[in-house]
Amino acid sequence: MEQTISPRQLRRWFGRVALTLLVTFVVSQALSYLSVQVWMSFAGWANYTILMFLNDLCVYVPSIILIPLLLRSIPRLPSGPPTALSGQETFLAVVFSLGSGYLFSYVTLALIHLLEGFAGQSSTNTVSAVESSLPPVVAIVAFAVVAPVAEEFIFRRLLLDRVRIFGDGAAILIGGAAFGLFHGNLNQTLYAFVLGAVFSAIVLLTNRLRYTIGIHMLINGISVLTTLMESDLLDYLLACVILFVPRLRTKGGVVLASALVIAGVFCKRCEILVGGFQIPNIEFADVANHMTITNWESGMSLFGYQGLVYWPTPLEFGVALGVVALGGFLLLLGLKYLPLHLTEKTA
Repeated sequence: MEQTISPRQLRRWFGRVALTLLVTFVVSQALSYLSVQVWMSFAGWANYTILMFLNDLCVYVPSIILIPLLLRSIPRLPSGPPTALSGQETFLAVVFSLGSGYLFSYVTLALIHLLEGFAGQSSTNTVSAVESSLPPVVAIVAFAVVAPVAEEFIFRRLLLDRVRIFGDGAAILIGGAAFGLFHGNLNQTLYAFVLGAVFSAIVLLTNRLRYTIGIHMLINGISVLTTLMESDLLDYLLACVILFVPRLRTKGGVVLASALVIAGVFCKRCEILVGGFQIPNIEFADVANHMTITNWESGMSLFGYQGLVYWPTPLEFGVALGVVALGGFLLLLGLKYLPLHLTEKTA
């Protein structure tokens, strides 16, 4: 016999979820900050590998303890049997996630660019700075292995199991909001919210973490690799491996290699384009002479580079719109073909 839950009780539980997320966020961030300060006080030098380990320890362990502890009064709805996605559905889930992430990444870049214009100062992408400061192996393990496994367990198992009581739609929004806010920086909040919602929907549909862990690893792995090395170079290397290894040089392999080359050219174009939007001031030339400095006659003391800024051409604005349109297309493709029609559960 099903028990009717009053709206007042649901509001109480919702308030408890909000309080739990706030407490968990404050505690984890405070522990992370204190651990860095303690290390710097005793060691006196910054070892980014150790600092990354301390950060993960202080963020993930309190979350794993506090979320189930503080939400223990909220009943967990029984989940259905695990459902496997077909190969086509898995591919569409990956495309949908990548499209959502890239689309809202560019939206975030645009917002940051506008905020920098209003503030009159530039900002730093702390995540990229940390990734580039770590040894390559440590960066890959931390961001492409540890983070996806820990975050999927925390947000798509410990949290999602409790908030399903509010219905699938609300659970998806709560999961996305929590995932976005826990990243704690403007560069990641928006697209982390969208990806968190997408991942929550996939888990609700399949009752499995393996799909979201895999997609999460793929997305973070791409991010780390593009930070550590040129993304287009990576695509070209993979294409060469396929073409020069006889076992991989099949009809499908050649098609994949061709797609990788096209993706490499596309990535390079996006890198140049987005760099133009993010870094408007042209850097000083390595050699200072009348061929490299626009206002050479005025002398360096009179700011020969003053007023020299890069501004995208109309064609590049079109390319930028094309990038956004591509992300939107992938997003709509997933909405059309993925089985995202969730059934609201009643308690």
